[in-house]
Amino acid sequence: MPIGREAQLPERSACGVSSEATNLPATTGFGGSEAAPIRGKRRCEHAQLTCYTRAMNSLTTNLLTVPVAVLSDIHGNLRALEAVLMELKRRDITRIIVAGDLLLGGDEPLEVWRRLNELHADLVRGMTDTALSVLAPEKLVPKTPEEEARRERFLQTRKDVGELVLKQVAKLPEQRRFPLADGRELLVCHGSPRDASIDLSHDMDDMEMEVMLGGDPADIVCSGGSHVCFDRTLDEQRVLGLGSVGQSPEGNVAHFVILSPRLEGTLIERGYIEF
Repeated sequence: MPIGREAQLPERSACGVSSEATNLPATTGFGGSEAAPIRGKRRCEHAQLTCYTRAMNSLTTNLLTVPVAVLSDIHGNLRALEAVLMELKRRDITRIIVAGDLLLGGDEPLEVWRRLNELHADLVRGMTDTALSVLAPEKLVPKTPEEEARRERFLQTRKDVGELVLKQVAKLPEQRRFPLADGRELLVCHGSPRDASIDLSHDMDDMEMEVMLGGDPADIVCSGGSHVCFDRTLDEQRVLGLGSVGQSPEGNVAHFVILSPRLEGTLIERGYIEF
């Protein structure tokens, strides 16, 4: 299966039913990689929050010291997920974080859920996950044949996974934070740090993106939701759009990001694999 750099494509259309050390040279890998810049002096308005967050993180077992894969938007596509997992196995990467939109959209949502649990993946709840777990089906009022098809998919996915899984999905967090080996922090979220329902997207200007980052103190932000890969640096804060495993704009292409924490800086590799 071919592997390479991700493509920059237009953002996906909405879908629903009415109702990176600076002293190190960049290196090249199969999907392109580079060391994330070391965070400079904090903006004073976030200093206390940053110190508190990192102090709390240092007391947890979430410290990332080995390479970790960050994925997003699987959308019940087991074939796409297995293609990514095969590549991760080849690279001996076993730590996985998924930034939401896990189940809705594909034909094998329960199998995707079971696979992620087998892997002990760290999961984030995306907007479709929230909808599946809390939205009353009777409140869905389709107005077009396309909306009726989405409603049927919604109902079938709920039936396929069952009430127990839906309750577990509802308990997933909207964000996860991880301290890194170099002393910095990774935030994985769906949408944006400020609002899970509003995606960070490749076509936002710097001001728009800064607003949706909401002054979050994380050094690296990995965001799912838009389905389009992007890589931005704002005020020394690295922002990565994770693309999509199961519903990428390119079709049968699954995106992923690999973070390799090191004392001198975290290496970031972005790639895709065809399935």
